[in-house]
Amino acid sequence: MEAGLGVSVIASAYVSSYPSNPVISGASAVNEVLTASSATAAAWQLGLLLQAATPVAGYSLVNGTGQVTNMTWTAPNDGNQHRIVIFASIDVTSGPETGGAITGSWTVPDGTSGAAFSIYAAGLSAGLHTAGAFLAIVEAGATVTVNQSTALTGGASKLWCELWGS
Repeated sequence: MEAGLGVSVIASAYVSSYPSNPVISGASAVNEVLTASSATAAAWQLGLLLQAATPVAGYSLVNGTGQVTNMTWTAPNDGNQHRIVIFASIDVTSGPETGGAITGSWTVPDGTSGAAFSIYAAGLSAGLHTAGAFLAIVEAGATVTVNQSTALTGGASKLWCELWGS
């Protein structure tokens, strides 16, 4: 145990005598989130946490631009660097697309705003496409967004996306 943590860790999640979803001792529930006041957390919640996600039914691309529904997160304004990971899948049900680019933006730790990255280029062919995870360090207090940056004027597509952060 690391000095100053005030909690002990279950030795191994792989030992059959432990319940599924082992927790840090002192947690009152499997899904309890680590906070400054509780000082406890489920063992699987100690890294990145899900901060934003598209609905389970997905986000249907539109003939327009703007933020993808539910896909924004603001890092805590605590003076620390924060990490993000974005995962995405898109199903082009009628293609090829005309337009339909998906991008993200955030502020890097030196204060440079408007940093952008491409998740999917416009004009995808019909079928399922997966994006590799996008990873970045973001500034404290920075807002991370996933956007549809070009209108979908031909074809039909549905996006599933998650933004994980710490």
